[in-house]
Amino acid sequence: MNEVTKNTQTFLETLQLAAGQDVKEWNVEILERAFGWAVYCQEVHRKLKDKPQFVEKLNRSLVIIRSLPNAALSLSEFCFDHLAKSQRLLLKSLLQNPHLSRELYQRALIEYSKLESHKDGEEPKWNAFLEDATHCAQIKAARSSLIDMLKIVDKTIEQNKPQTKGDSMHRINTEIDASILRQYICHHLSNSPTPQRTRQHLEEKLHSIASEQSEGLSIIGNILGLPSEDTTKASIYHQCDEFVFQWIITNKDKYTKNVKLL
Repeated sequence: MNEVTKNTQTFLETLQLAAGQDVKEWNVEILERAFGWAVYCQEVHRKLKDKPQFVEKLNRSLVIIRSLPNAALSLSEFCFDHLAKSQRLLLKSLLQNPHLSRELYQRALIEYSKLESHKDGEEPKWNAFLEDATHCAQIKAARSSLIDMLKIVDKTIEQNKPQTKGDSMHRINTEIDASILRQYICHHLSNSPTPQRTRQHLEEKLHSIASEQSEGLSIIGNILGLPSEDTTKASIYHQCDEFVFQWIITNKDKYTKNVKLL
């Protein structure tokens, strides 16, 4: 079971890499290895799905894995049931990754054609691909629509108050970034099996944001002004606020020149 847990963790790490810039360095061999891990995980699901004691044990391990430092927020809900669709999860990550090369994109399409069974001589079915492609397109369209709406708002503000040009888009973008960062911090603070190591990781993450992004400290500071979206999470939001506040107090002298809280 330890080997299964270790290999499942390898797949989750691969899935995370498939969604990022690292795929720029991928070649056919690395892609095939990634598909191999996906197939392995689906086989694990097939063999263990009717064995509750093993499912429960693996789920407990997954809670720990997805809470480790550097674990992506997108995998925060990953559980045993998701293993059944490991290949499709990998393909969907690759499909929406703009850094994937043309050659590997074509390889991914071939793998999509294999997801649904069809008889020899029949055209492959593309239902899974069309569904995932549609979902990706909807996300991009929604983002494009939001940007267009923000431009209209900014134009209206500019006509009435020229000195506030761009303020609405800037403010909304900062609050969105702050909200995403808060989710990331809350996720790790609430689920970490190694609190001290996790806090160190989060401190390093805040240092990275503050020093590498022009509005980094503004994003961090805006966490303290965000509303509690879910009253059932009031405790963890409070814990997050305390962590961020303490980080700001400790490092204010280092980053004072960049302070611009909205």
